[in-house]
Amino acid sequence: MSVCSVAVLSLATTVAVVPGRPAMASDWAGDITEASPANRTWMTELPSSTNLAWMSIPGTHDSLAMCGSSSSSNPPAPIDPSCDPISTGITKTQEFHGWSGETLTTQYNAGIRAIDIRVRVDKSDGGLKFTVHHGPYYQYANFDDVLGRTRDFLAANPGETILLNLKAECLGGSTSCSDASGYPGDTWATRIFQGYLDGKTYTGVGNDTIPGTSYRDLFYDESVDADGRAATPTLGDVRGKVVLTGFRNKNGSLFSGYGLQALYPNNNGGNEYIQDDWEIDTMFDIDEKWEKVRTHLRRTNGVWDQQRPGEKEYPYQPDALYLNYLSASGKSGSVWPRTVAEGGSVTGVNEFLIQCLHGTDGRCPEFYPGRPDSFGGQPALKRFGILMMDFPGGKLLDEILAYNRDWPPAGVQFPPLRVMPLGDSITYGEQSTDGNGYRRKLYEKLHVRSNVVDFVGSVKTGSMVENAHEGHRGWRIDQIATAAVCWATQYQPNVITLHAGTNDMNQDFNLAQAPQRLKNLISQALQDSPKAVVVVAKLIPTGKAGLQPRIDAFNAQLPRIVDELRAAGKRVVLVDTDDLTIDDGLENDSHPDDEGYDKLGRDFYAGIVTAKDLGWIRDYDPENTDSTCDDPSDSDPDSGITALGEGWRKLGVIASGMQRPGNYARTEIADMDGDKRADYVQIRKDGTVRIAINTEDLPGQPTWLYWGGGTGTFAPAGVHEVPSDPSAPSFADQLRLADMDGDGRDDVLVVSEVGAMEVYYNNGPSGFVRKAGDIAPVSNVNRDHIRFADVNGDGRDDYLRLGATGEVHAYVNYPTSLDPGATRTTAWQVRLSWAPGVNGASRFNLRFADVDNDKRADYIMVGEQGNVHAFLNRGGKDAGGFEQHLNFAYESGYPGEHVQFKDISGDGKADYLVVYREGAVRAWLNRGGNL
Repeated sequence: MSVCSVAVLSLATTVAVVPGRPAMASDWAGDITEASPANRTWMTELPSSTNLAWMSIPGTHDSLAMCGSSSSSNPPAPIDPSCDPISTGITKTQEFHGWSGETLTTQYNAGIRAIDIRVRVDKSDGGLKFTVHHGPYYQYANFDDVLGRTRDFLAANPGETILLNLKAECLGGSTSCSDASGYPGDTWATRIFQGYLDGKTYTGVGNDTIPGTSYRDLFYDESVDADGRAATPTLGDVRGKVVLTGFRNKNGSLFSGYGLQALYPNNNGGNEYIQDDWEIDTMFDIDEKWEKVRTHLRRTNGVWDQQRPGEKEYPYQPDALYLNYLSASGKSGSVWPRTVAEGGSVTGVNEFLIQCLHGTDGRCPEFYPGRPDSFGGQPALKRFGILMMDFPGGKLLDEILAYNRDWPPAGVQFPPLRVMPLGDSITYGEQSTDGNGYRRKLYEKLHVRSNVVDFVGSVKTGSMVENAHEGHRGWRIDQIATAAVCWATQYQPNVITLHAGTNDMNQDFNLAQAPQRLKNLISQALQDSPKAVVVVAKLIPTGKAGLQPRIDAFNAQLPRIVDELRAAGKRVVLVDTDDLTIDDGLENDSHPDDEGYDKLGRDFYAGIVTAKDLGWIRDYDPENTDSTCDDPSDSDPDSGITALGEGWRKLGVIASGMQRPGNYARTEIADMDGDKRADYVQIRKDGTVRIAINTEDLPGQPTWLYWGGGTGTFAPAGVHEVPSDPSAPSFADQLRLADMDGDGRDDVLVVSEVGAMEVYYNNGPSGFVRKAGDIAPVSNVNRDHIRFADVNGDGRDDYLRLGATGEVHAYVNYPTSLDPGATRTTAWQVRLSWAPGVNGASRFNLRFADVDNDKRADYIMVGEQGNVHAFLNRGGKDAGGFEQHLNFAYESGYPGEHVQFKDISGDGKADYLVVYREGAVRAWLNRGGNL
């Protein structure tokens, strides 16, 4: 009963009809202490990103109402003979577990997280205070007791929160309490409450105050700032705090500025978000009260009964907060609250609820499979909102709270999941006792809700069966991004969980750009695995000296970059990690203990649930067998022998690729700035190119910088129309890169289908200059048979015409003038059958590059699995021939069609590159090959 008006004068006439307490306690209304001990920290287990509206929160109505009229003015003994049994029966709503607010501690330990406190304005020698009442009866607790007990509980359990529904109780008259004379609650209640917040006690003399205990730090500030009611917070916003849901006056209306907007949009309790119909006539009307509770459960879950007019008018609001009172009592004391809750000869409301939870006794068919056609909307009982109960049993609390621990509830399933955990040593599971890190808890929670949960990645660590992942110890965002393009392309996950940036913080590495680098990584991953959603976590905290300010600054930028990605149509979910604290093994480390890892797993789980609710989890595509990635366990650059053999040094992925626009065609590696290190060139269907320069960093491990600044985009031959048919030829098919004038910079060539050729000479970042006319040495040659390489070592690339069996006619490029000021032009010296071909050679498996640093391009044959036979160019036919080296590189396991040879280190020897169709580049440094 919410607005309590206890009819004291009718007690004598009603005693005979008041049902007694059931003889035996039950699961639904038994001893609250039978609740699971785990309930004490049930909120701690939930992700910080969980909105309060999504939760099932058990509460108590009139949380400290345990006594009727007393002949004693002093607090009674723990077992109180002075509480009148009849008035107590009418008044009492909760089990007794101690006076002075001590009962709240028992309720909190059992899992109660919403309390209902009714207060009277009292004046004593200590000034004006709130005392706790139910109707006319003082409950031997003051508001300081309530706040003190609550503060103690939250200090011991900082991952929890308490929702407080506060009401000025006194209506005056014989059936209710009266506020202290001269201090009506409607005038003084908010002043006194502000005094509790600010540590001031009004003396009762005008506006004079004396110091008191301040409780402002105990409250979620936005719910008590008196500037307007707050939006519904997430759990991370309010851990360790009291949330004032509302502060009502004696008539049920709200005091302005306090509480949550979600519950009281119309400034009163009579709205679609609250059910508080508390009066019934007899115990045989309890089922009517239950139907009101059930109707509100339907509204909370977006379900309607088409046979009840008006229900369908309220659409499902997953982010709305709902409050549902199970409590009721009879007019003039004809039915006691305990009877309504527990039942007896009839079914009580609490038993109705547990039947609804179980789907037994035909209760609540609307939430279960096979429901009657008259019901519509959501097909499951997903949440309860806030349930305010009288005499809740411990087992009933366990059942309600299970909906939080296992949310989404039974009956709600995920589609098949292919999850790629991506990140650094925290993803790896460093310092977890079983090596699984957060992945174990995440898998456990997902597996309950999906028949298929497949964790994918090239690394396998930990004791769990699904132990694959892409967690790499010590890697920064840029290093993860460099390789992630391959992994996402290969595995095609539909969920990527990402925690990255801790090593950037540790190394103080380019922190200003770290959020943007993470944004780029996410964008690239979503391009490489188009069916994926990325669930990205804020960095977890650390106690390591000097690092937390960097982490805080980085985390503060993540909402912005995620909003930008989502505005661009990207499927990205951000999850808070505020539930992890320094106490989770992070005092002097960046790696949490097992409990901290479990929290992170639950955080990621909540993010995946959010993605599902948004409709973002799609069926994944088959794995890409053309995009096999290296085993990162062989990532030591000084490890000696690699798959290619001892003549090669493995570098891994050296370029993750630029973002690919819709008109992306292919990626080539070429020296565009003349520094002898090959650069990254993205060629597009409209003829534009985007160039990133190979800037020396570690040997063979370049940093890529856009050429000329900006985006590094050029249009050497102009911008051309892109065909609407993606399979149709485009202008990009005509573009080739080769150094035609020997200045060290590759030029842009436009080669027609029949071999006609124009050259756009590379003048550096200032642009390209077109050489007019067709300079091709031959005509009517199929473009697919043409290659360019320097076969005589003079620095100018020559025109090579390939035969079907690997025979090569060389047209050697000679300038007609060596005067630097002369117009650049080209003449040709024909060398037919410069290479006569070898067994197994074809125009598809031949490459031409200098692999031995003698300035002349060699004849290289690449096998289907990436093995290489090299025929070193000693002058070609009739001029020194070729020097054969079979297995110059052993099989890499990568398709030969992706293998190129370019010098990325600047040592004069072309290196072994795998250039994926999507633009990522993997490299092995040429240390002389297998000679």
